[in-house]
Amino acid sequence: MSTRLFGRQLLAALAGSTPAFTPVATEEPRNSAYRILAALAGSTPAFTAGSSDECRRQSASPQSPEEPADTNSAQATPPIDPAALGDTDRDLAGEDLHNTDLSDADLYSRNLYNVNLAGADLTGADMADRDLEDANLTGADLTGADLTGADLTGADLTGADLEDADLTGAILTDAILTVADLTGAILTDANLTGADLTGAILTGADLTGAILTGANLPVVSSISNVAWSDETRWGPAADEIRARSVRQSDDTYILNPGKGQRAKIFTGANLLS
Repeated sequence: MSTRLFGRQLLAALAGSTPAFTPVATEEPRNSAYRILAALAGSTPAFTAGSSDECRRQSASPQSPEEPADTNSAQATPPIDPAALGDTDRDLAGEDLHNTDLSDADLYSRNLYNVNLAGADLTGADMADRDLEDANLTGADLTGADLTGADLTGADLTGADLEDADLTGAILTDAILTVADLTGAILTDANLTGADLTGAILTGADLTGAILTGANLPVVSSISNVAWSDETRWGPAADEIRARSVRQSDDTYILNPGKGQRAKIFTGANLLS
């Protein structure tokens, strides 16, 4: 741009006789002249010092505001302190108690729905009449635990040790008991409808009055010294179980009795399928 033309434009802008103009060239002198004239005429806000290239970069690439921290990200829940169990009003539903030592704990008054007790030591624990629906008890040690009347619907007891546990009247509908150890467990009047007992150890268990309709049983020949009664419902395995059982003096039966006991076949009136 010539000095003469620049001067005329500058004077016109100062006098207000012509509006601010738009530069048509991209050379640095023209851009500088435009910014001076536009600022003097009051038609544009003050500009930021710097080269035209820098201004264009700032205009084309505005800085993004800093993204706030994600406060909703999932965080692992640490295992509960066993000392907290002294708070009798604490609701334990959904709590993470995996691998926790709860031996001989009194959990009688607690809500244990959907609790994670995987690998926990629950030997001798009192969980009578508790709601343990959908609880995770995989690999838990429940030796001698009191689970009378407990609701274990859908609970996962895979590999759990339930030796000598008392499950009288417990609800184990659709529970998973694969390879669980139920040696000597009391399951009198328990409801095991649809339960999975594949590979479970039932040696010496008491199943008098229990309901096992639709349950997946261990191989019948592998079950030994299991007590049952006329009220026990075995489902499809009833005929084989009847053939392998002996009647006792108290009108109960022993499935696959030990040596010296003679198996005998009973009539259908003696067994409810």
